[in-house]
Amino acid sequence: MKKTKFLLVEGSDDKSFFQQFFESLKIDYEKEIEIIEMKTKYTKTVEWKERLNAIKEKFKEENNILGIIVDSDNKLEKTIKDIQAAFNELDIKETIENQKFIKINENLKIGLFICEPRDLESLCLNIIKENSPSELKEIQDFLDKKKQKHKKIYHEEKKDLQAYLTYKQFIEEKSEFQLFLATQYNYKFAYSPGTASQKGYIKFDLFKDLKKFLENFRS
Repeated sequence: MKKTKFLLVEGSDDKSFFQQFFESLKIDYEKEIEIIEMKTKYTKTVEWKERLNAIKEKFKEENNILGIIVDSDNKLEKTIKDIQAAFNELDIKETIENQKFIKINENLKIGLFICEPRDLESLCLNIIKENSPSELKEIQDFLDKKKQKHKKIYHEEKKDLQAYLTYKQFIEEKSEFQLFLATQYNYKFAYSPGTASQKGYIKFDLFKDLKKFLENFRS
């Protein structure tokens, strides 16, 4: 069966995250949705015109749905402007709006969701802060000390999220030794949203706006 629903995501970890999200919604992504990675280890940037042009041939069937989930990289307005310009060059003139799907014609509906304030990691961290502040408080002292020692930490939200997810794993596995290692300043965190979602550490119900967006893929 040919798929008529497409979701563009940033990379492989994001793909894993949204596969798990669809499973939580009981949407059969394997049967119905093609999830396309826009970045690979060989391509670090997204050229919107190039990416959209590469998949435009897929939209010749009826009832096509195209969703785009991308990081803002702290440049929300620029990201929307760049995506709009790329669609315009493909003769799609309708205004693309964040967190909404719009009907382009009888055969195509397009939706855009931009992860804020920076990316998927910062979105996850903000949701954890809003809904599980007590859990974060337990490791906040550790995070603060780590930041004091390493003044220049690239992408602070990503490090915080990785620390939280690593901590959560060790607590659930009751691994006191691993938890001790995690408090050492030279410990390297490996957990990402995609890996954590596969292990069941992500509560997808808390992502209300994202859940609403993905519901558009339901048959």
